[in-house]
Amino acid sequence: MTGLSPQAVVRIVDELAEVGLLFQAGRRTGGMGQPATIYRINGKRGYTVGVEVGRGDTTIVLLDFDGERKAVGRHAGSFPSIDTVLGHIDAFIDEHLASTDLLSAEAFMGIGIATPWFWML
Repeated sequence: MTGLSPQAVVRIVDELAEVGLLFQAGRRTGGMGQPATIYRINGKRGYTVGVEVGRGDTTIVLLDFDGERKAVGRHAGSFPSIDTVLGHIDAFIDEHLASTDLLSAEAFMGIGIATPWFWML
């Protein structure tokens, strides 16, 4: 599927666990051989901002990697311009990311933007 060798996968998982991005969540028994170790993403070590630009409003959400909402912002306005949306995102980040103790620069993973149409530049 990925083309990675089992050794490469083990090395990558070990590195991610070492820096705290993954943790052991249990062991699966019942099969042949040694029990398999189950890993989970450490949701508190990564955050992202999702932006949905709708026809009638813009919604901005701060999520941790467990999918838990940390903050939500909504702005009414039909067919907003790119500059308007970027202004909303900028204000949201200033308000919610810069003022929280939860986040560090390393924990913020990025911004995703979804629109139902193409913006004209």
